[in-house]
Amino acid sequence: MSNIPGFEKNSLNNIPLGGLPNYEHDEYRGADGTFVQGWKVGHAVGILAPTNQAISEANSNPSSKIKNVQTAVRLVYKKVRGNIWHSMSLKKGHKYTFSWYDLADPYVGDDHKTYFINQDYTVHIDLNKEDPGNGGRGSEPVSDNTSVYGQSYPQRALNVYWDKKTITFQPTVDGVYFISFQGPSHVDTTRDRGAIISALNAEDVDNKDVSKLRITCVPATLKLNNDSDSEHVVTDKDWTFTLYHLTDGQWVADQSETALYFKLDGGDGIQFNPPTTYWKITKDEGESTVMIQAGSIVAHNLTNTTRNLHVYIKGDNEAYQEITNTGFLNNDEFKKESPYIIHIKQDSDGENKWTLTGSLPDTLQKAQDFEFTLSKNGKPAPGETISLTFTPDTYLTAQLLQDKTNGEGKITLHLAPKTGVNGTTTVKLSHKLSGQTYQHDIKTSAQSYRYHFIVEDYLQHPLPDGVIHWKEDKQEQMYVKLVDSTGQVISGIDINMAVSGPGLKDLEAQYKKFKSASPYKLVYVQTTVNGGQGTITLTADDTEPKVININSDNIGQRRLIVTPGEISLAPGAKSTKDVEVTFEPDIDSGSPPIVTFEITGSVGDKLTIRDINNEKRSKGKLQATRQNGTWIIQPEIEVDADANGDANIRFYVEGDTGGYAEATLTVHVVLVDHVDWSTTSEPVELTAGEDTNLNIYVRAYDKQGKQIPNFILELHIDDARDGISAHFIDGNKKVETVHGENGRAKVPEMTTTSNSLGTFYLRAMLPGGNKYLEKALSFKVSAAVKPDKIEIHPATIEPISSGDNQEGWDSNIYAQYTSGGGHIVKSGKITFTLQGSVSFSDTDPNVKTKTVAVNNTTGHAKCPKIYLKGVGKYTFTVIASGNDVHTSPSVTVSVE
Repeated sequence: MSNIPGFEKNSLNNIPLGGLPNYEHDEYRGADGTFVQGWKVGHAVGILAPTNQAISEANSNPSSKIKNVQTAVRLVYKKVRGNIWHSMSLKKGHKYTFSWYDLADPYVGDDHKTYFINQDYTVHIDLNKEDPGNGGRGSEPVSDNTSVYGQSYPQRALNVYWDKKTITFQPTVDGVYFISFQGPSHVDTTRDRGAIISALNAEDVDNKDVSKLRITCVPATLKLNNDSDSEHVVTDKDWTFTLYHLTDGQWVADQSETALYFKLDGGDGIQFNPPTTYWKITKDEGESTVMIQAGSIVAHNLTNTTRNLHVYIKGDNEAYQEITNTGFLNNDEFKKESPYIIHIKQDSDGENKWTLTGSLPDTLQKAQDFEFTLSKNGKPAPGETISLTFTPDTYLTAQLLQDKTNGEGKITLHLAPKTGVNGTTTVKLSHKLSGQTYQHDIKTSAQSYRYHFIVEDYLQHPLPDGVIHWKEDKQEQMYVKLVDSTGQVISGIDINMAVSGPGLKDLEAQYKKFKSASPYKLVYVQTTVNGGQGTITLTADDTEPKVININSDNIGQRRLIVTPGEISLAPGAKSTKDVEVTFEPDIDSGSPPIVTFEITGSVGDKLTIRDINNEKRSKGKLQATRQNGTWIIQPEIEVDADANGDANIRFYVEGDTGGYAEATLTVHVVLVDHVDWSTTSEPVELTAGEDTNLNIYVRAYDKQGKQIPNFILELHIDDARDGISAHFIDGNKKVETVHGENGRAKVPEMTTTSNSLGTFYLRAMLPGGNKYLEKALSFKVSAAVKPDKIEIHPATIEPISSGDNQEGWDSNIYAQYTSGGGHIVKSGKITFTLQGSVSFSDTDPNVKTKTVAVNNTTGHAKCPKIYLKGVGKYTFTVIASGNDVHTSPSVTVSVE
């Protein structure tokens, strides 16, 4: 079933009202002949806004079969014939269904009573006589009657809630038809009420694209088993097939009337019972499954072999079209098998004794793996499939880490509680061949993980949600970060990585466990030669598990990329070129690709994007433009002045054309009430004439004192006293815009002129605002102080292991200047020098010195990362020195 070309889904329910004139009482009146969404509107037809009383009451009526209708059409009495009509091209013999929702349109009289005038209306479908391709056949869209090619459907709106109506039409000739809705014939001189219609869908029941069809079967293995003797083998179980249709990128059970045709290959040894070439089974409207009943297939003189079963539908001209996307569902995951394979053998399973052993705890508080063993006649049963079900899926995630039992008959179940929820889940493992099951109820406690994973692709873009497309027989790389609640990357935590599924090669033992690292840990996985589906699972202690689903094929990764992945906008702001949506790989097409956007979230109704028609919408379409040889979309995002919260903008290709994975942009609309700064040392001491080395962050808070994770602020150098001349280094400006991520934004570095002594302040303001936010940060600029000596800390270092060299040794060594009385001098630069088989570079062993600026808030100059180059036990020395002092303290480090 597919939408009739030219008809919008849920047509008439989202009519753009901005361009229609003559508005009053929540109703627009388009001029005679106005086109809206492909419908030609006659004189006096009303387009109703959602604030119309009849629509508003129907939307809130619990009996309504549709909710939240946005616009609707009022079918008035016949001031003209043919109130509203739509053209369409239909094919002879195809069955078409038209469905919509209607409600009676009453009015309240002066006596406060409700009156109905005439809720009758008529639907006409006929060849359009006005279309030149029809040769004058048919009737006109405004006619009261239809020709021999058409049909009339009298209707009546019976209720004050939304009720669904459906009609079916089957043309006798090819041609251009129309569907016309005509209001009641009764004329009331003072009232023009009758019926209201909305949300019309027009579908071609018989137009099934086999590339968008999928069939699954139960059981997961099709067998012909011995019935009475080895020469007569029949199906001993019903085989149930479910038909799915790809709709808006999702596989949805097809409930239209459909005839499926099954065909066996393999010669005369196997046949349907009774014999036929194509076994036809028709499923009725509202059904999605058909069944080949036990005994319907017979094999004579065949044993220990296989035969194929094909599935077809009939297309135009009665041609058989094979559905090649066939298979089974295993734990809700589709396993393709095309054609179906029928296994013909004598069934001896009844003589075997199977056992499934293992156990699960009563309570689960953290991610854990559990091992189960399948035995056959007391011995391990390798290569057997175990199925997993768990209900509900609200409180934990469950996953089998292997497709089949290993050589010892074992299989591993991974369970992980979900964050912030708790409840009871029934987990069930089953071996369908033997009927062996294990079932257990597990309680989970609400868990707040300390860390979580961030995983990026080879371009260091966050991996998209949903299934990721990779190219088969190719090594893929991932950047894995382990971060805490503030977004700080954490090093040194053990991470376990497991892969499963036919689409991925198993990892070698040394790659299944690694330590987290800063800024990331680079890992690799390999897709298989033949491709397929696969799963990558990352786990670590006190960390929310990360599951990545992939599908490898001969094309490779296809996805939309939105850059950046999130932005912050102030209320009333507009973003024009801050965001780019691109295709990976780029589409090789001469016509501009179209992408659909949809805005949701707490302030989703406060954000709009200008669509392909330059109209502001929360859902619509965008057309890419060619820039530097690449298709790019730059959405223009506008925020209402009273917005405050978050919104998500989902970008996707309707129908998942080409397998492009969707992308999501997060928009933070932030009302910042006040700020604070990460330093507790105030005023911050600066030296005149030197660039700063602050390492200070600004944090933003709302009125309730809650920290805002993502924000945008302007930082102003303000209230300079004593003739201070200070500015930001980047651009020589007094104002700099900063973007806060993970709760903070780094303060840009500044500089002061050499003769500037005194005090100035750094203040924050909302972009485009007119007042500063509390609180300010003060700076004191002094003349340069000549230090007396350098100190290096700590004075001694515990021996380290050469294993610390994997990502470089990030030591806690620092140096500082001091003047008379031990006062720390918080300015200047310190040079670190290495002696021994070590370097400040992981590629060049001769990089022995590095100069580091002193931090203005702590007075520390931190020693850079050191890379160990020697083998065995040895020592090396770190020396600190400066231009203005004669001492050069050092610390010696032992490597074991």
